[in-house]
Amino acid sequence: MDAAAPPPSAPEEPLARDWSLLPLDVLASVFVRLRAVDVLRGAGLVCRSWLQSAKVPDVWRVVDMGYHGIMFKYDEKEHADLCAMAKAAVDRSDGQLREFAGRSFVTDELMQYMVERSPSLTTLRLVHCWKIHCWKVFNARLDGVITKSPLSKLRSLELDNIELLVEELIAILENCPVVEVLTVRDCSGMDEEDEPVLRAKCARIKTLTYDCVGDLSMDAATPPVQEEPPARDWSLLPLDVLCSVFVMLGAVNVLTVMGGGFVCRSWLEAAKLPDVWRVVDMENHDALLGKDESVLCMMAKAAVDRSDGQLRVFAGMRFVSHELVKYIVERSPSLTTLRLVSCSDVFSKPLTRAMRESPLMELRSLELDNAYITVEELTDFLENCPVLKVLRVWNCFVANDEEEHALRSKFARIKTMTLECDEEFRFRYGSDFEWDDYDFEHHVPDFEDERTDAGSL
Repeated sequence: MDAAAPPPSAPEEPLARDWSLLPLDVLASVFVRLRAVDVLRGAGLVCRSWLQSAKVPDVWRVVDMGYHGIMFKYDEKEHADLCAMAKAAVDRSDGQLREFAGRSFVTDELMQYMVERSPSLTTLRLVHCWKIHCWKVFNARLDGVITKSPLSKLRSLELDNIELLVEELIAILENCPVVEVLTVRDCSGMDEEDEPVLRAKCARIKTLTYDCVGDLSMDAATPPVQEEPPARDWSLLPLDVLCSVFVMLGAVNVLTVMGGGFVCRSWLEAAKLPDVWRVVDMENHDALLGKDESVLCMMAKAAVDRSDGQLRVFAGMRFVSHELVKYIVERSPSLTTLRLVSCSDVFSKPLTRAMRESPLMELRSLELDNAYITVEELTDFLENCPVLKVLRVWNCFVANDEEEHALRSKFARIKTMTLECDEEFRFRYGSDFEWDDYDFEHHVPDFEDERTDAGSL
């Protein structure tokens, strides 16, 4: 008898995305571009995997705590918390700290802690640190058990509004043999008369910027009024980092939640990289529910176009048409996995012709679930998939023993072949269904038990 297309199965609720599954290298790349304060105050505490990524030494090679909103809150508790956070950053760097910038909260004790544990420090910037005495800190370390300079790699030193005499600064620089850039601004205890002395003693320094006018009293000084730092510009994230994030988000999220990458020009550029579109899973996603099938087909085609021939995995549900499959086949020579669920009338003569012209030479896995197809159409399709290793067909057709044997014999090269359908499907669509094979005990209520139960009431 003529077989009718099977009804679509009920959609399953999509699973919420588990952000804790992002790879550590991707998380570390993102954390590197966040401020140390942001990572320590929240991002690194989201879950165990994020905490693990936040402890990777690479994240802490640059610790910039000199320009953050909480730096402008002149609160002793906040400053104590910031000192503790800075120490945590130094510890996590595991001796790989290269750049540090601090402001106002930095103390002698913190400087001592950092200098002792940061042999790779190349850049140091201190601004409005009125509680620090650099000369005492640096010399205390130099008088310690390590005889060589602990700052043997320091190349850039910037001191702004620090209490310091020119003699103390010269003593510091004598123990920083490779400093090439020195910036000194508005340091209490120094004035314009000290500039010639400093330049004469530090002729080896290539770039020396000196701007101290004197008459600065630290006792009378009041904290400068600073504007809040500008909002972070996420468009400045490098393309490789954005690409890694987009790959983890998945094609559907990039096309819908993130507007196809239209947030800004750099995000659009990253969203067009072929690497993002090697895997396009549009089978079961909450963002797809309620969308018109024509819109979903357009989204799928956009993903195929952006893959630039590098699409490897595609999964679709319901909305997939024979025209879309033909579009994918003609433009995806690298396709290795294809999964179609509840897709009716997908396999047509135009698709068969397209398959003959553009065979799927790389396809290794084909899964059809409630995707109506005849044995003949499946045979034509498989003939153009020479390296297929896995075939799973569920509730797509009812084949008799002879047809199934012929199919398995013809494609013996397929290592794993599963051809199955449940009893309900066989009953509704199978021409050779035998009532003797139907499990009435499983599908029909036990009325004798019901009568027994009713009589006992």
